[in-house]
Formats: sequence, structure tokens, C-alpha cells
Amino acid sequence: MGDRLGRIHRPRRARTGFEKADISKFLGEGERIVGAYVVVRAGKPISTEFAPSFDYSLFINITGLRGYYAYLEGTRTGKPRIFRSFDRILKMLRGLGYLGPVTAYDEDDARTPPAARGATRRRPGDKCQTAAPEGQE
Repeated sequence: MGDRLGRIHRPRRARTGFEKADISKFLGEGERIVGAYVVVRAGKPISTEFAPSFDYSLFINITGLRGYYAYLEGTRTGKPRIFRSFDRILKMLRGLGYLGPVTAYDEDDARTPPAARGATRRRPGDKCQTAAPEGQE
């Protein structure tokens, strides 16, 4: 299926997450982070048996969007960024202005909030459209 110029129209893929640049753009447009959680997985074994390691995947909820989105690597690969330190996650979130709680879930926990499905309601750079009050057009 293409247009008269031979260009192929591909359906837009749903976003699975956002990079730091996308999040900063949303925050610059007046949105804010309203929730965050991490999924904790067993990390790579390290040399000492007394210091277990964990891998953390961060998911955030931004006003104006539906659901929680993964925090992605900055290389446009679409892969979630894996943090090795929970302190780095907190420091990054505090730097973005989020001061709320960060819930930690096990990898197989049934209580984990569902990941976002489908297209986001808006993307960074989209203008917010508000409905006119009733009786005014």
C-alpha cells in the first residue's frame, strides 16, 4: 500500500518507553511525573558470595499519558535501561523533580502495574488541546 509517489505508509508503532530527552521535553511543556516503580531482577553474580547484585528497570507515569512507560537507554534502541544501583534511580528521579515514592516489585510479582499498551495520547512537542467551555465555540 503506497501513495501515488510510491511511498509506503507504515503504521506507527506504539511507544514502549521514553528516553531522558523525551521526559525532559514533557516536563518542559508543563507535564510532571506522577508515579514510578522499579522491577527488581537478580543481577549477574559478582565475585563475593556475601554481596548479591540486582538489576533494576524503571517505569514512570507522566501526566497526559496513559500508563507506565519504561525508561529507555539513550541510544534509540528501544531497550529498557538496566540500572545496577537503586540510588542512581532515586538521584535521577529527584533531578527530574519527582519527590514521590518509588515502589519496588519482584520480577514475577502479580501486583506490578500493567505496562502501557497502544499509542500514547500525545508525544513530546504535541500541543495540548483543551475543550472550549460549553456554550462557547
